[in-house]
Amino acid sequence: MTFVSLVKNSDPSKAVSDAIQLAGGLDVRGNVLIKPNLGCAKPSGSGLVTNVEIIKALVQTVAARGARPLVGDLPILGWDAKKVFDATGIRAIEAAGG
Repeated sequence: MTFVSLVKNSDPSKAVSDAIQLAGGLDVRGNVLIKPNLGCAKPSGSGLVTNVEIIKALVQTVAARGARPLVGDLPILGWDAKKVFDATGIRAIEAAGG
């Protein structure tokens, strides 16, 4: 069975926590792929890519449960993945150990 929850909150970490709780919790092991929308080299908050703070909160949540979070996406044809990861802020999370 699949559960979906929708939460609106100005605190991304709290929003992620609330969404997971509403969906019935999160039981993860091993490698966990977090697949955000990182289709183009636009900044977080632009509405065109997933907010980097949401991704960061998910990474921290998965890691706190003992699993290994992996963030991955394939940008739209024509966009350079390195530029997309820099522009969206994903590389900064990686560099900070998140």
